[in-house]
Amino acid sequence: MKKIRIILALTITVFSTILLVGCLNKEKDFSELLNNIKIDYGNNIDQNNIKESFTLVNEVSKEEIEWISDSDSLIVNNNKVEVKQLQEEQKVSLTASFKNDLNKNKKVFNLTILKDETFGDTFDITYGTNLSNEYLKNDFVLPDTYKGYKVTYSIEENQNFIITDNYNVTINRAEENVNLVLKVNIDAINYVKTYEVPITIVEIKLIQINYIDENGLEIFQELVEKGIVIDSPFFSNEVISFDYYKDPFYTQKIDQLIFSENTDIYVKSSLNNIKQAFDNDPTVNFSEDIYSDSLQVYINENLIDSTAENIFIISDMNKNDEDFKLVIKNNNGDVILEKEISIWKQPSLVTFEEKEGFIPSSTYNNEKPRITGEETYQWEIVYGTVTSTKTQVINDIASLQMRTYDRTHVTPYALTKFSIAELNKVEFYAKTSAKNNLKVSYSKDGKNFTNEVDYTLSKNPTKYIYELDTKEAVYIKFEVIKDGVGNVTIDNVLFDHNRDKRIVFMSDEPEKGGLEEIKERFEDERKVTNKLSDLAPYDNLTYYASLNGLSKEAFKAELSKILTDTMTPRSYGEARFILEQSDYIKKDDKTYLYGAYDNALISVIYWDGGTSWAREHVWPNSRLGIERVENGTRNQGTDLYNLRAIVPSTNSSRSNRYFENPEEKNTKNQTVGRNAYYTGDDQRGDTARILFYMATRYHNILTLVNEVLTNDSSTNYKPQGAKMSMLDTLLAWHKEDPVSEFEVQRNNVIYEYQGNRNPYVDNPGYVEQYFYKEISQNQQLTQVYKEFVFNPLSKFDKAIIFKNDDLNINL
Repeated sequence: MKKIRIILALTITVFSTILLVGCLNKEKDFSELLNNIKIDYGNNIDQNNIKESFTLVNEVSKEEIEWISDSDSLIVNNNKVEVKQLQEEQKVSLTASFKNDLNKNKKVFNLTILKDETFGDTFDITYGTNLSNEYLKNDFVLPDTYKGYKVTYSIEENQNFIITDNYNVTINRAEENVNLVLKVNIDAINYVKTYEVPITIVEIKLIQINYIDENGLEIFQELVEKGIVIDSPFFSNEVISFDYYKDPFYTQKIDQLIFSENTDIYVKSSLNNIKQAFDNDPTVNFSEDIYSDSLQVYINENLIDSTAENIFIISDMNKNDEDFKLVIKNNNGDVILEKEISIWKQPSLVTFEEKEGFIPSSTYNNEKPRITGEETYQWEIVYGTVTSTKTQVINDIASLQMRTYDRTHVTPYALTKFSIAELNKVEFYAKTSAKNNLKVSYSKDGKNFTNEVDYTLSKNPTKYIYELDTKEAVYIKFEVIKDGVGNVTIDNVLFDHNRDKRIVFMSDEPEKGGLEEIKERFEDERKVTNKLSDLAPYDNLTYYASLNGLSKEAFKAELSKILTDTMTPRSYGEARFILEQSDYIKKDDKTYLYGAYDNALISVIYWDGGTSWAREHVWPNSRLGIERVENGTRNQGTDLYNLRAIVPSTNSSRSNRYFENPEEKNTKNQTVGRNAYYTGDDQRGDTARILFYMATRYHNILTLVNEVLTNDSSTNYKPQGAKMSMLDTLLAWHKEDPVSEFEVQRNNVIYEYQGNRNPYVDNPGYVEQYFYKEISQNQQLTQVYKEFVFNPLSKFDKAIIFKNDDLNINL
């Protein structure tokens, strides 16, 4: 019996041991199994970039897993994880454990849910015909949804910005700008997104245009669309007046309007009739009359008319083919206006040739619109291009071709980016390689098209006529009607129009006693445009001391470093007030700004918003490798040495042309062919030394070349277009037109604001050292530089005396 008890005890002990070991093994297995749990985050990059829902594993080695989330933004339902993005990034976790694990071992996964980027940091919508939320003047409709989500708005009670129940906004303008805050609430799925949008209702201020110059029709239509051009309440419907935004960009646009064929030019000699028209309108104010009682008008030095009338018409002049000079004098014989007028002819026939700015390509499957053609008359093309393939071309060397493909639903089209008024019909030639046909329509705003006409095309080029009868300017659209894979080609598009545009033409002579009023407009900004406070007095030997003993590439590198290290960039907005000082001169006891290229004496010596003078980029903005500069910009586009005060019409005619000698000897500034410009004899050297400075200061960005540079929209405002010509011509100009006191003045003034110098004004001989390679490669330049001795300060017959404190310059 005792033996039996012993055997039984041993049996129990062994069984208990086995059971205990089994339990231990079971616990150890769960711990190891936890390490095997992984998460597949589906379309998310990883656990730190969670945006979309994903699926969890529900078992490992047949052991069921329990998942627990610590956030309402991460909801687990049957192993499906729903992700909710909020306005901010979220740190969350998922915890995994096994159902059968008595000890409840856990594994924690830490995740980051990215913030919702659906809406961004700003409320980005259009405001109807208004320029932006900061330039409101016209009624518009607010959207009731934004990116698919419901939107509500609120604003403090006022009479200037009224929102109705159906989201219509009524704008009531006042004599001064009205600044408000519009609160926007967007009902997102998981939260309410809130914005506060500052809005400005612009003041009422009517002005007339000062002059009309190049690039007109397209720009005019843009101004119409933006609501800047309004019907004139005086003179006649054909006279243009402007409801003026305080916006330099559109001020310049106004200044770039142009003459067309058969244009009568009105010259206004008094404001009395305008005042009478506004006798009962307290919101409009006009200054005193600015003209004498009698004006003499000269065309090409021939007296055309003399009148004391408020308005007179110049119509008997040759405007068919030739440019002409317009001079207006008062009864004292003083010249109050002198302008070279370039006659512009609207291109009625478009042939898609390179001479019209169209560059052939072999790429057709462009979903993003391709912009091509001469800058003023560009076309927008989708799924198409200009082709020079001989078998495809209808006429001459190139045609416009659009293509259809099997696997795309994009509709090919070609759209004029310019608009034409008073169109009677559009004639064109077209053909197709398949069964595709063509639809033609027009639009007043470039977006909403009407008067659609379908044309059945053949494989042979055929002439078609699109008839319309509208006095308003319209855009024309050619759209492929797809019926298979193939192409549609068009060519020789003829716009048949009948225009007789009349334009107001006014002098830019300032109003008597009006300079102080002009100055006051921007005085707050002028006051905070200060000189550098810690700048040492300029000393030539000290400033350029580190160049001693250097030559060739070492000299070039160190000179660039000096200009960079000593420079404090100023903004494009600050340049408005610094140019008032750097380009200031005094002649015959009168004060002026000295205009670039045309030597204009600009009598409005204060910035007036760009009406009387503009900021000229000598190295054009479009060729600086950057986007169009704005007042807050600080980069190579705002370098003060590259900016000059300029008459806006001269600025427009120069455009972004490179510099070259005239085709025939001529001392005055002028365009040279299609793409070049001559500065005039007096400013050749000035221009060359500015460009030399830019190429030295921004040597890693800008390049001076000896190439014919066209106005190429594909490279304008892009790094690959950051170059200027002609270097050899500029090197010759530098020696032909030595440094003047005006340049010395500019150098000294700009130094006080920007901190660096133009070394080629301080030391003209540096040109030969910096451009030693380029000079050595041109035998003629080598001889010229070998023999030439610089004689600074030789340009003007009289010395210019510049006192920086009171801006007193005698010319």
